[in-house]
Amino acid sequence: MSFLESALLAATAMTATSAAADTMIYATDLPPTHFISVHAVEPMMKCMTEGTNGALDFNYMPSGQLVKRNEMVDALNKGLAQFAYSSTANESANLPLQGVTMLPGMSDSALNATKAWRHTLDTDTTLAKELVEVNVHPVFLALLAPYQIMGKEKLDTVASWEGKKIRATGSALSVLVDAIGATAVQMSANDIYVALERGTVDGTILSFASVKPYSVHEAATHYSRNLSLGTAGGMIGMNLEHYNSLPQETRDVIDACGREAEIALAQWIDDNEGKIRDEFAANGAVIYDVSDEALAEFNAKLEPVEADFTNRLNERGLPAEQALAEFKAALGK
Repeated sequence: MSFLESALLAATAMTATSAAADTMIYATDLPPTHFISVHAVEPMMKCMTEGTNGALDFNYMPSGQLVKRNEMVDALNKGLAQFAYSSTANESANLPLQGVTMLPGMSDSALNATKAWRHTLDTDTTLAKELVEVNVHPVFLALLAPYQIMGKEKLDTVASWEGKKIRATGSALSVLVDAIGATAVQMSANDIYVALERGTVDGTILSFASVKPYSVHEAATHYSRNLSLGTAGGMIGMNLEHYNSLPQETRDVIDACGREAEIALAQWIDDNEGKIRDEFAANGAVIYDVSDEALAEFNAKLEPVEADFTNRLNERGLPAEQALAEFKAALGK
């Protein structure tokens, strides 16, 4: 019997009705049409309400009506919301160590990365302790598929990157691009299409899921399939004290529904990346694998990225190397 099935079975003994429901505020800055909203947030709320026999109900506030993606910790601790979404990159002031999950070279899929992150938070690690210290219980985790390189030519070796201008956002990706021998160009995702068309950049680091929304497929013709150039992540958390005050049966359902949603979303992300790749290939795009030899060469270039990350956090007195080692161990590295 799965964790979810066990939790739902236990919840059938609960006698609460919707009339006596504990209505909680569930706040995200994601629009209702965002794939995380559609494939995770809404199914999770439904699962929790049904799983507690109506003991939990929600006042859903998406689109940043109440909480922005860098405000999860503050919103939960101020009591503005009982559930809140956070972008890992944007919550770095409060959750800097969680940034190890987004570094280049970490994993080959959203599913594997999400499972590894969950494993670290279920064990006695520095990553788990960081959340406890800010009074957050991690209900749901989301990591996107590994970023790829996309442009108008194959960029499948370190040598092919030399002298190129590559669009990258965030310090880790910029360090990576510079370490490989290219020049990192910072720009909004909305500007990628025009920049590729005009030759302002030779390529961009992006996930397949983000290609169509920014019309990159109208300019890019070549896409890597098996690189691991970082990713993006997010979390839905609860105030830990509030979570601990709930009946055990309710907590079990919350955790079961959150974990079911995160695995389902991760699998959907991986499947969706594959479908988009197949569609592009059918329309004439070149989808290519980087050779094992070239992958080893790229991976060797990741050391400055990890060093930059750990050095910046070490300067804040944080155990960055330990967090990095924990996440790598969970990934089997």
